[in-house]
Amino acid sequence: EASWPTAPRAGNQRESDHIKTMKKKAEESRESRKMSNEDLPQEPSTLMGIVQSNWFSYGIMWVICINMVVLGFQVDSGSKPPYEEPEFYNTLNTIIVAVFLCELLLKFCAYGIGGFFCGSERYWNMFDLSVVGMSVFESAVEITLSLSVTDVGEADPNHLRFLRVMKIARALRGVRVMRLLRYISSLRAILFSISSTIGSLFWTLVLLQILFYCFGVLVSQIVIDHCRFKYVDDPNAACDAVLTGFWG
Repeated sequence: EASWPTAPRAGNQRESDHIKTMKKKAEESRESRKMSNEDLPQEPSTLMGIVQSNWFSYGIMWVICINMVVLGFQVDSGSKPPYEEPEFYNTLNTIIVAVFLCELLLKFCAYGIGGFFCGSERYWNMFDLSVVGMSVFESAVEITLSLSVTDVGEADPNHLRFLRVMKIARALRGVRVMRLLRYISSLRAILFSISSTIGSLFWTLVLLQILFYCFGVLVSQIVIDHCRFKYVDDPNAACDAVLTGFWG
């Protein structure tokens, strides 16, 4: 009689072990499929990793610094007669603008339209877009005008005047040096310190102006009394020109 209940329990135990084994295999299969999907190359994540990497940020920072140095040497080279700049500066400017344009395209592809214009870095992105857009327009106009001068053989004064304005716009590309504030914490701390003390600086200047005004009135009154007493003693005597010039 004791053997009858043991047989069903053994069968149930084997069925439960089989069910657990099948569940375990199903979970392992799902995990393997999940890992295989994660191992597949995904283009957006790859671009996002490139854009958000340290080497990408520091590389753009160095290009911005090189751009500032090139702009300074270019302006200095054209400061002497005949006020012409060497041609290789135009090539360097074109390369730098191409690097900046590639940076914006990578960010646009990585973030998408919404992330680029509405993300956490939207203000920096719109700032870069405006500066780089002007630089691309300036480079395109300069190349077009140089080709037209080459074809015609002489430069149109209107074209030269317009090109001069475009060169001023090129100097605005140096404004991108403000991007260094994102990467150098010391500069950022100094800027925040200055901005937080602007209110105190304003009232300090107001206090100084009040002190200057009070002492100016006091010294002027002393000089006027001195000239008055001198005039009373001798009506023909003139007061000192230095005194009347500064405090009269």
